[in-house]
Formats: sequence, C-alpha cells, structure tokens
Amino acid sequence: MENTGRMTPIAAALVAGAGLGCFSQTITAQTESRAGVLEEVIVTAARRESSVLEVPSTIDVLGGAMLEQTGAENFQDYLAGVPAVGLTTVGGSGASRLGIRGVSNLTGGKYGSADSVATVGLYLNDVPISGAGPLPDLDIYDLQRVEVLKGPQGTLYGEGAMGGAVRLLTNPVDYEAFSGRVEAMVGSFEGGGLRQRTRGVVNVPLAGGRAGLRVVGSYSERDGFIDNVVTGEDEVNSRDSSALRINFGWQLSDRVDIDLLYLRNDSQVDGYSDVDESLDDYQQSLLEDREAELEFEVYALTANIEFGAATLTSVSSLVDSSRYLRPKFFFLGMPEETFPTEVDQDTFTQELRLVSTTSGDLSWILGAFYRDRDAATCGEFDAPGAAEAIGAEPFAARPCPLSRTAFTSYRDTEEGFEQLALYGDFTYALTPTLELIGGVRWFQEDLTLEQELLVGGFLSFLSNASAVETDVDDVLYRAGVRFTPQQNLSTYAMYSQGFRSGGPNLNSALVPGVPMLYEPDTLDNFEIGAKFQSDDGRLQLNAALFYSEWQDVQITDSVIVADNPFGFQSNAGAAEISGAEVDLVFSPLDRFTAGISLAYLDSELTEVPPGSDIVAGQPLTNTPEWSGSAFAELGFDAPGGGDGFARIDYQYTGGQYPDLATGPSTGVVVGGAFRELEARKLLNLRVGADFSNWGVDVFVTNLLDEVLEYGIDGVGSGNGLIVGDPRVLGATLRYSF
Repeated sequence: MENTGRMTPIAAALVAGAGLGCFSQTITAQTESRAGVLEEVIVTAARRESSVLEVPSTIDVLGGAMLEQTGAENFQDYLAGVPAVGLTTVGGSGASRLGIRGVSNLTGGKYGSADSVATVGLYLNDVPISGAGPLPDLDIYDLQRVEVLKGPQGTLYGEGAMGGAVRLLTNPVDYEAFSGRVEAMVGSFEGGGLRQRTRGVVNVPLAGGRAGLRVVGSYSERDGFIDNVVTGEDEVNSRDSSALRINFGWQLSDRVDIDLLYLRNDSQVDGYSDVDESLDDYQQSLLEDREAELEFEVYALTANIEFGAATLTSVSSLVDSSRYLRPKFFFLGMPEETFPTEVDQDTFTQELRLVSTTSGDLSWILGAFYRDRDAATCGEFDAPGAAEAIGAEPFAARPCPLSRTAFTSYRDTEEGFEQLALYGDFTYALTPTLELIGGVRWFQEDLTLEQELLVGGFLSFLSNASAVETDVDDVLYRAGVRFTPQQNLSTYAMYSQGFRSGGPNLNSALVPGVPMLYEPDTLDNFEIGAKFQSDDGRLQLNAALFYSEWQDVQITDSVIVADNPFGFQSNAGAAEISGAEVDLVFSPLDRFTAGISLAYLDSELTEVPPGSDIVAGQPLTNTPEWSGSAFAELGFDAPGGGDGFARIDYQYTGGQYPDLATGPSTGVVVGGAFRELEARKLLNLRVGADFSNWGVDVFVTNLLDEVLEYGIDGVGSGNGLIVGDPRVLGATLRYSF
C-alpha cells in the first residue's frame, strides 16, 4: 500500500491543524496528481458518483489523508473551522451541537432522550448515526473523506437533515494487498498535562482477492488543563477514549458485493472543560467534579447488486448509544449537586435505493427508508439536605441503572419513534448545457411517550405517570436548474425543503402546564451558486448566495415554579436566514498552494408564540455572522531525500450565542447564561517530512494561546464557560507497511 502519511502540496485544498478549516466545494487532490494542478475528485453526496463541479449545491469536502496528516481525531476537529458552520460543545461532556448556515438545535438539551432531533444529519458511510439530542463526538480514524452538504437535504436524506448533512466516509477494504500503518502522537498543553494518542490500521486480503478484512483501532489519553480552586485538584478535565472498527468486504460475484461494519467508540470525561469567568483563565470553582461516559456501537450490512440499467443498494443498521452524565442541578436554593442520568438509544434503520446507471438524458434515484428508534432516560436526585428541604425520607432504589441506592426524586422516560419514507430524485438534460433537477419525499412517522415521576415530601403532589401518542405525515420537494456554459464552469439555482420531527417534553411530568409534545418544524431554502476551475487546473473559485425561511422553530421556553425556572420545548413562530459564501484556492507554483474562504450569515428569530418569554428579533444560536479561514503550504526537499513541508493555517469564527435570550419575566436563560461567545481565532503551524515508508512532523496548535469559547453550560454558579484547548506543542511519528 502506498504511504498516505504525506500528501503532495496540492492536497492543501483543505485547512490543516487540530481544528480544521475547510474551503467550500474544494477537495484534497489524489497523491498521483500533477504538481500544481488541483485535480477533480469524485464524491457520492448526491447518492451517485459525481464530481464536485456537477453537484448543484454547496459541498465542503475534507480529504482523509489530509485529516490524518494533520492529526484530526474527532468531530470538533473535522468541522470547527468550516465556513458558515457554528459549533458549540454541550455541557463539556464530549458531545457537540452543530449549526449549518444558522440552522441548529435551539433547545439546548444535553441528554438525547425526550430532546429535539439534531438539525444536521450525521452519517457513517450510508448509516445514519444522529438522533435526538447532541451529536456524538466520535473518534473516526482511516477516513477516505468527509463530505459536508450545506442547506436542507430533505428529499435524499430525510428527517433531521434540515440544515445539511455530514458524511464520514471510511476507506474501503482492499481485496488485493496486505498493508497497514501506525501512528503515535505526544503533545503538551500550555500550563497543563500531556496528550497522547496511538492509532493504526491493518488490511488483509482474503479468498484469493474476492474478500478482505480491515481493522482500525485508536486509543488516546489527555490530561486536563483546568484547575479546581475549591477542591485543590489540578488538571481536572481529563479524557480517555478508544475506538475499534472492523470492516469485512466480500465480492460474491461480478454483480454482487457486501460489506459488514462494526464500530465501537468509548469515551470517559472525568471533568468538564468549563471554567469560572470570575477567576483566572482555566480555573473552576465546583464543589465536586462532574463526569460523563459514552458507549457507542454500530452494526451495519451494506449490499450492492448491479442489474445493468441500475444498481440496487441495501443498507441495514443498528446503532446503540449509551450516555451517562452527572450534570449539576440546583433545587430550592441548595448547594449545587449532581443529578446522575443514564440515556440509552437504540435505532434500527433499513434503506433500499435504486440508482440508474445507463447513459442518457434522464438519470434517477428511487428509494425507501424505515427507522425505528427507542430511547430511555432515567435519573435520580438526592443532594445533601434535599430530603430535609422537602420533608421526605429517601426512597428505596428503583430499577434505574445508576449507582445510587436512595434518592428524593426519580424520573423515568420511555420514548418510541417509527418512520417510513419513500423518495425519488431526477435529473433531465434538456440540452447539453442545461439540466432540470427535481426531488420528492413522502414520509409518515409515529411517536409514543411514557414517563413516570416520583417525588417525596411536600412535593409529592408532583408525582405522576403519563403517556401520549401522535403521528404525522408530509411531503418534501426540491427543484432546480444547472447551467454549464463551459466545461470548467457550473452555475445552479435550487429550491429545497427540510423537515425535523417533533418530540416529547422531558419536564411535562414535572411541571404543570407543560405540553407532553412539541410540533415538527420545516425549512424552505433558495440558493444560487457558481463553481469555476481554471483551464490549467491551478485555481478554483466558488461562490453561493442563499435565503432560508424556517417555520415553527423548535425552541426552549421556560416557566417559573417556586422561583425556579424549568425549561421545555415548544415551537416559535418563524425565523429567517440569509448569507453568502466564497472561497478561492490557487497553486501558482509547483510546490506552493494557498487558499482563503469567507462566509457571512444574517439570522433573525422573527416571530415567537403568544405569551412566550423568548425575545423576538434576536439572532439564532450557533450562528456566527462572519467566519473564514486561510492557509498556505510550501513543499521543499528535506535532508536525507525526504519530502518536506511547512504549513500555516488560520481560522476565524465570529461571536455567536449558545442560547436564546428570554424576557424580563424570567431574567434567565434555561440551559445557559445569555451572552455572546467571543470570536474564536485559531492559528496552527506544522512542519515535517516524509520518507519512503515513515514520516515525522512537529506542530503547534493554538499558537497564539487564545482562550477558545465553545459554549455555556449554565450550571448557575459562574462555572459555565466551556473552553477549548490552550496552546499545544507536540510531535507525530508514523510508519506504513
């Protein structure tokens, strides 16, 4: 196998570093590309193989070899610098909330059960792995590429892809060659502990080149960089993670192949990465540490059958996610204490997709999709003094999979979701330069909710059990045109729709008057764009303008009970979003490549429901007004015959709000303190060299040692600002065989 530890300078079409920038619609080139030429790379974002120039929408692509070389290891690394993307972390617990072009989950949930569905679809190959709640921050190694589709993808990707979709595409099994590679990294936080990571991949051909096995593993340990001034403990926010992926591929015949996938990703956070803003940088003042654990498993079977005129693809998957959290909870003025919560989700999906393969004026895709998701949330509370405060004796243990044996309150929620969808997508070549594009998706879904709440003492009147069931069906559309006046210039205009399912309210069992369910929301998007590549292949220029109307926006509202705010999901009136994106990548010299990208977003919550405390006219959350990135890479001859490189990357993400502002009747924002996060300015530098089968580089991330603000947890004691890594100095050694 060819060494992928180092790419040619042309691979610099993407931003490197521990928080990667990206350039819209540009891609890393193949290692075989001619020096100085930005070659075309094939993607599958439209459910068929096509060049980026042929895709009639904005797509950002990050090449896997570049991600690997620059040390990217999780979801935040992949997407933190993509223009027009707002990324915040959730509760410091190892999960993320993602907004594309201003469309994000505004409900602020941390749990993932009885919580809004994410607005961005997340896929591992063709397996949907996003669901209710925040997105898992998975450690995926050995990626072929990451495709970021911007704008609603309702017809092809369905429910949850309202703001866009992110596809993590792994390297396929190689049936012919035994190969592998290993990599070790060590780094040191400025004023903190160590970061260590080891990962590797082995590919084994089987059955005389008709089958193969690919095994990928990684393990990382990172000390913390935040000190707790109350407990006296240093470096409290440590995190360990491990991942294992096994792919088995089998070419059953010239027309039939299958792929079996297993993925397991475990992570443990021993202390959240949030700080007390009244103290020095990277200090917190909590009475005790919080923690979080994530266990994530994927089982999938993909089969492709070629029929001559079309290819039938079947994707069957089971995704099992388990999250254990210990967030802080305030109740009746008592000191902050933890509310241990276990959240389990099991999702089965089945998709059948028929894609035309014959040449002609008409190309089409027909598909059917089924999803069955079950989720359970179980939590217990027994802070010191809680029993006395409410005049209760602690209850005996309930069947909740947690460590506590007695508590003063208990909540159990069971949620069921089932969906069936049929879809089609069509492209007709009206002339050699003009294409008409259309798509439609019909779906029907059912939602059930059962919950029980048990509270002691004088609050026992809150104890109750309830159940509800609802169903909804709808049709989504997309329509557009693509005009290619010359081979290296493509323009398009597109209308598309997105949809997100409604869901249950976790606090409806606790707070009188809170509805058990909230309604779906929808998005209409209008976009025009152009993509250009120069005749000599040394320059790429892309631009897009868009406008979106968001109806029945799902938000977190609040009510006051006993002077305590309680949040619940509801539907706002409407929101509007407009924006523009432009990027340029050029290679004026054979061993030098540079690029710059810029995105502008203007968002507004235009309407709110009557009686709501949410303020109309404010910008949407996770929506930086300006974002951009720039890079430059220079190749040179290293001593000893190596291929040397030096690369600098800069990314800018403007200020953004992690929560919606409420009015004076409450004076609070449930889930966080209302203020704008400071703009993130990240500068990374990497220098290294690759030889025949090994390579080494040294790097500095966050060279300016900026305090990077990623969210606000809102625990109520000033310890809510979630921060990213300070300056890190390190080195990576890799070997291929």
